[in-house]
Amino acid sequence: MKREQTGKDGKERNDRLVAVQEDNHSFASVRTIDDLGKALVRELEDFFVNHRELVKFRVLEIKDAGQTMKLVKHAQQAMQKKS
Repeated sequence: MKREQTGKDGKERNDRLVAVQEDNHSFASVRTIDDLGKALVRELEDFFVNHRELVKFRVLEIKDAGQTMKLVKHAQQAMQKKS
């Protein structure tokens, strides 16, 4: 979930990764973000927007699993470069 946060120092990106544990029986049929259904995705958006009252967030985009894995790999490579 690409997000933008507005705080004391202005706007900044504050993305979130939403994942389902592989052996979670309640979500065994979930393979893509679309499998969650629009209502649950909206609940997740609402949660991440409203969970902190001191900072304002807005959802910029919801990514699928393939796009998310690219972002995770990019973050891993960036962390390895810092080490």
